[in-house]
Amino acid sequence: LWSEIDVEFPEVSRRWRSHDPEYAMPEGESRAQLMRRGQAALEAVRDLGFERVAVVAHGGVLTAGFKALLGVPAERSPFD
Repeated sequence: LWSEIDVEFPEVSRRWRSHDPEYAMPEGESRAQLMRRGQAALEAVRDLGFERVAVVAHGGVLTAGFKALLGVPAERSPFD
């Protein structure tokens, strides 16, 4: 839970909540890295050449990929 992370790892929590696109939690990936990974995955699906596809993935990967494709800055919430 975030409430536990806030207590046990206050600096990690603060840095992540700052929305710094280059900050990565220990052993994790940054928002910018996630966007690049999501974009690459969506582009790979597009390049398969099918007329219709269904993409099933974690919402974070989909959101990050679409943000990258649309040019939405990593530090912006996709819901703004």
